[in-house]
Amino acid sequence: MIQVLFFLRFRTQLQRTRSEQLTNVERGFVKALEAANGTVHIKARCITASFDEKSLGIWLDIISILETGLNLLKRNCPIPTGGYVFVLCKDVPVFESEDVCRALASQHGKSGMWCDLEMKKALNSYCVFENDKFAIRTGSTGSYVQIKGIEAISHSVRKAASAFPLSDKIVRLIKQDAGKNIVFSGPDFIGKREGIYRFCALESVAPPLILRFRRDAGDAVLNSNGSAINGGAAIAAFADVINPKIHTFLTTGNDAGAGDWQKRLEILDALEKIIFRERLRAECSPALAGTIRRFFRLLVDMYVAKTKKKKAHPVIVVENLHNADALARDIFFDGYSEVKFDVAVYGTCIEKKDKSVFLNKWDVVFSKNIVLDYNTDTPLINLREMSGDLWELAYTFNLLRNFFPGHLFLRLFEETGRNPSILVRIFAQLARIGVIDCIDDPIPRIPNFTILAERFLRDRKAVIYDFVKTCLLQVVSNGKISACFNLIEALAGLRAEISDALLWNAMRSDIFNGTTQKIHLSIAQNRFYAIVGKERGPAARRLFLAFNALIHGDKKDVQDAFATPAPDTTSALYQMELLINCACYYVGSRQQAQAFDILKKVLRMNHDQRKTSPAKVFRLIALEKLQVGMQSEAVEYITIAVEHAEKQGAIDELAICSYYAANIHYLIGDLSKSERLVRAAEHNAVISGCDNWADRARFLRGRLLFEFGFYQDALHVFEKTIENLSEPVTDAMKNTINAWIFRAKFFSSLSDAEPNAAALPDAPGVNGGADPSNLEFLLFKAEAAYLSGDYKKALELSETITMSIPSEDFLWTERPDWSSGFAQAELLSMCERDFWGRKASIFHSLALSKISENADDKQQAVKDIDWLTRGEVPPGADTCDFFYFYALYRVLRESGASLININTAVGTAFRRLQQRSLKIDDTEARRGFLNRPYWNKALIQTAKEYMLV
Repeated sequence: MIQVLFFLRFRTQLQRTRSEQLTNVERGFVKALEAANGTVHIKARCITASFDEKSLGIWLDIISILETGLNLLKRNCPIPTGGYVFVLCKDVPVFESEDVCRALASQHGKSGMWCDLEMKKALNSYCVFENDKFAIRTGSTGSYVQIKGIEAISHSVRKAASAFPLSDKIVRLIKQDAGKNIVFSGPDFIGKREGIYRFCALESVAPPLILRFRRDAGDAVLNSNGSAINGGAAIAAFADVINPKIHTFLTTGNDAGAGDWQKRLEILDALEKIIFRERLRAECSPALAGTIRRFFRLLVDMYVAKTKKKKAHPVIVVENLHNADALARDIFFDGYSEVKFDVAVYGTCIEKKDKSVFLNKWDVVFSKNIVLDYNTDTPLINLREMSGDLWELAYTFNLLRNFFPGHLFLRLFEETGRNPSILVRIFAQLARIGVIDCIDDPIPRIPNFTILAERFLRDRKAVIYDFVKTCLLQVVSNGKISACFNLIEALAGLRAEISDALLWNAMRSDIFNGTTQKIHLSIAQNRFYAIVGKERGPAARRLFLAFNALIHGDKKDVQDAFATPAPDTTSALYQMELLINCACYYVGSRQQAQAFDILKKVLRMNHDQRKTSPAKVFRLIALEKLQVGMQSEAVEYITIAVEHAEKQGAIDELAICSYYAANIHYLIGDLSKSERLVRAAEHNAVISGCDNWADRARFLRGRLLFEFGFYQDALHVFEKTIENLSEPVTDAMKNTINAWIFRAKFFSSLSDAEPNAAALPDAPGVNGGADPSNLEFLLFKAEAAYLSGDYKKALELSETITMSIPSEDFLWTERPDWSSGFAQAELLSMCERDFWGRKASIFHSLALSKISENADDKQQAVKDIDWLTRGEVPPGADTCDFFYFYALYRVLRESGASLININTAVGTAFRRLQQRSLKIDDTEARRGFLNRPYWNKALIQTAKEYMLV
């Protein structure tokens, strides 16, 4: 434990004669001690502070405290004739501290600074000492040598010229080629970017937009086919492009408060936060790539507009072009192409042997490649100027820069309890001797720096690891950066203890984002267990593979993932998550009893352990209850699930629970509540970054509009949804939405309850882009053909549907299912064979009763549709049950059935429509539901004819 002692002789006399000055000195000194994280003890005549020797840069803190103390005494002079003493020591008991100070204060000179001999070596870089032979021994506490003076820690950022040999040359070259875009290639550590920055500072240019591609080419993460995993370099580079200078530049000036400009700033800020949260991922998802593209295009546009107003020259600097992957280049070209005649671009690159390959990739931007030659064997920096603290902090910066932009270092130090003011002085010192060339990006410019630093630091490396991992865990815990497998690998490299929850959240986050190549690679290369820990490795691996199959796999992938029993694990969290995954599989396979037994077990375990959120468990129970026809229980459980997700702030799970709640309320008929829930689901999905669930919720909102008879509004929602689908966009997504676009367009063209022959399904602008073999599209074409009077076509299409129904289905619970627009709603309570069979039978019977003159055919049509009305489907499980009775009425009418049977069919249809409408909790919406949708309106008209209304 390092200690700082401060003692004033004749303090009692000073308190009487100079109390104000004395108070200023002592309060100011205590404040300085506390700012450096010292534990302060104040006795009558002595102030003592203790410091943790393991703190980063502790000796710089100690020197800073001495400087502060001397300055306080100087400002409040003359203080005592009796003198003062500062003492630096180790492990002196508090009760002996005053005796040590008195003994040293009684020596020659009376006032002064002293240091015990053990600490002298650490302070040699900062202090000038008296000769050791004049050291003074004070009883049992050791020997002390006097500090004659302190070498001030320079505030100047004047850099050593020899460290940047080509800086002036680069400035001249840019001036000579004014207006041209130049890339400077050459060895590392010769001041390429420092020269570009100097040019920007000397000329009348705006603060440059700087893209830094930090990943070394040799460190690129490769997938199984040998190509680099796309996007890892792009995320951090674009996440860091807005630094404090750029932010100030964009937010000041006459237009800063203007409505349009302010709105664009808010959009820019929101996009930046999304990108920054993902900065640690090794892979860029398609959705994130779209966000980055939109962000950079907006940023460049605003930056150029601002430079024009300020009459400055816009500049973009692209560092380490050799590290920019294909995605990064595409995003850059996209943003740059709109303003390329207004912006100068300067790049840096490590010299490539085959320059033509490099220029072919970037010749869209750069007109000239200047190769800089310099003998890198010549030492550029005098390492003897670096004290132990500077080595320590330079190594810390080098580690931090892998995870954070340099302009955040001050805040990170402050948030972890370090004094940020000393950090500014350290930056200045490192810049002065040429170790770093940019305070915003303090990467040590020393070849083989990591090897040299670790050799120098030895045991102190563990202290630095602890600090960096504390910074990482803190920003992840407060939600500023998302957990991912790249974070887990980094923490493992820092020898950190990784909790079960953090590991699972990281893998789960990568699975949701579809950025799992690095996890698959670590498993393939047998590195996974070394990263996550051997004991939990098997359970973590099973968790990843099973949940990844549920989110991204097909039915075979899911079956393979659950083909073997789950491994044993001592982790309560992993036990429950493994069981929850298994329940998802059983719900999807419609094995309701097994699913319910597992979910009850998980709830019991969670009641004892409190290791996982119960929201997902209650959601799965709700789906299981829906499958067995227990709608009221399903409503209760999904309501509990939403409440738990909301209470725990699990926004992603809240979005999914709200979506399923909207589905369930839609099924039972409460369409107004369903619409409120689906809007909440869409909102929360957007906030949590679950864009795929947001798309599905938006589509369901369109379906609800269709259900209410707002066909044009539904069409608008469907078209907007397909225009703005989140990546990756699949054929299933497009087929489903196009089928409903077709249906919405067709019903928008119908004007009354009678078939309209003019509204043909293949009319221009009506037929969508859906796959002709898509069951949903076939169904809607059959419906349209029937309403258009083309009964033969309706008959053929319904028969095609019957022959095309899949023999097996799997209900996806953890991902948006785009296999049809009915998935995750009607198909929750009916298997595909029953569902599609019922739909096809309706239009088959309706068309057959119209087209056939054969009495047997008409009777068969009646039997088929009568069977549907008596089918073994749980009450309320089919949203169209009233329509079946209305269709039965139409078939009976065509077959010449008795009036009593026709009256019964109409009465039942009307009663069931009324019962469904009564579930709607809004009176106006209920009235519209009865009188606006085409089929409902037709049924109401028929009921009036039969005097039921």
